[in-house]
Amino acid sequence: MAQDKFKALMDEIRELEASEQNRQRKAKWACIQRTSRDQWRGTPKTDGQAMHGAAPLQMDCNTNFWGAYLGYKVGDYYQNPEIFLENYLKMRIERFKLFQDDVFVDKMVPIWMGSAFEASLMGMRVVYADNNDPWIDFQYFLKTKEDLAKIPELDFYHTGQMADAVKIYEYCRSQLDDDFEVIFPEWERGPFGVATYARGYEDVLTDMIEDDDGFADTYMQFFTDRQIQYFEAREKFLGEKTGKINLYNDEVNTPTLSPALYEDHIRPYEIQLSERFGGLNYWHSCGKLDKLYPLIAEIPGIDMIHKGPWTDAGAAGRSFGHKCAIEVCLNPLKDVINADDQLMHDTVYGICRALNEADAQGYTIRANNVGTLGTPEKTIEKCRAFIESARRGIRDAAV
Repeated sequence: MAQDKFKALMDEIRELEASEQNRQRKAKWACIQRTSRDQWRGTPKTDGQAMHGAAPLQMDCNTNFWGAYLGYKVGDYYQNPEIFLENYLKMRIERFKLFQDDVFVDKMVPIWMGSAFEASLMGMRVVYADNNDPWIDFQYFLKTKEDLAKIPELDFYHTGQMADAVKIYEYCRSQLDDDFEVIFPEWERGPFGVATYARGYEDVLTDMIEDDDGFADTYMQFFTDRQIQYFEAREKFLGEKTGKINLYNDEVNTPTLSPALYEDHIRPYEIQLSERFGGLNYWHSCGKLDKLYPLIAEIPGIDMIHKGPWTDAGAAGRSFGHKCAIEVCLNPLKDVINADDQLMHDTVYGICRALNEADAQGYTIRANNVGTLGTPEKTIEKCRAFIESARRGIRDAAV
C-alpha cells in the first residue's frame, strides 16, 4: 500500500529531524521560509556570524539530477501525486545524507508547480517533458487593452495548473500524518514577469518607454490585482490568512531595464504587494541588480534579498547589509560544475570578503540548480568538493 511506503519515509524524516546533526544545522538559521518553492530556502541570522566565518552554506541540485538519481520522469513528478510525494520525501532524505552543508530537515512538503504556474493562470499552455521542468508554450496574447478582458477568470479548481495543484495537495494531505505540513502553491512571479509572459519582453519595454496611453500601467495593475485575487482565493481554500509573500523577478535586471523604468513602472506594484501582505519574505532576481538595489531597498518589509552571479557582492552589502539577510547564489555551471577546487574557494572567498567589508550582518552562500554532470555519481562528487572548498572560502574571508 502507498500508505505503508509513505509511513516508512515519514519515520525516516522524523529520525533525521531529531538528530544532533540536524540540530546543529538548524542553529545557523533565523528561520526556514514557509513557502511552496521546491528547493529549500532558509533565512540566515543577521547577528554578524557570517563575518566570523559562520555563514550557512546550501547545496542543491535541480529536478533533472533528482529524476536521474531517484529514477522518475520530471513531467510525471509535476502531475502524478503519488510520484510527487514519494520522490519529494526521498529527495529531502537523500539531500541531507549526501551533502554536508547546512540545509536541515523539516516536515514541510511544499507543492511547486514550476515557473509556468502564473502564466497558466492567464490561460497560457504549459508544456511538460520527461527530463525538464514544465515551461510555457509562448504564444503572446496581450495585444491591446481589450485583450485584458479576454483573460479567463480565476477558477481555483480548474484554471491552468490548478486542477493538478489541488489534486496533489489533497493527495498529500490524505497520505501524510498530521505532524507534516503540506504547503499549497503560491503565486510568486512578480507582475512584471507575468506581463512579459503575456505580451513579450520587447513590447512591454516599448510600452513603458513610450508610455503614450498608460497601457503598461493598466496591465501591471491588472496582474497585481490578479495576484492578490489568487491569494484571497487561496486563503478561502485553506482557511488561513496569507503572511508575507515572495517575489520572483528574474525579468528585472539591468541593462535591459533602466533604473528609471523600474522605479516608475515596476516598483510601485511590488510596493503594493508588500504593503498588502505585510512585507516580502524574499525578493529574487538572478539578473544584474547593482544599479537597482538602492531602489529595491526602499520596498518595505523585505526579509531576504537575492544576489545572483552577475551582481556585485559589495553593492548588495552596501544596500542591504544592515536592512535584511542576503542570499548569495552562485552560477551552477561556472562556479561548481566547471570549477576546480581552487576556483571554488576563490569565488566564495571574494564574495564573502566583499560582503564583510560592506559590514553585511547576515548572508548565506548557495549553490543551487546544479544539473547532472555525466552521471549522478559524478555530480555528487563535484558538489561535495564544492561544499569543502566553499567552507574554506567562508572561513578564510572572516574578519
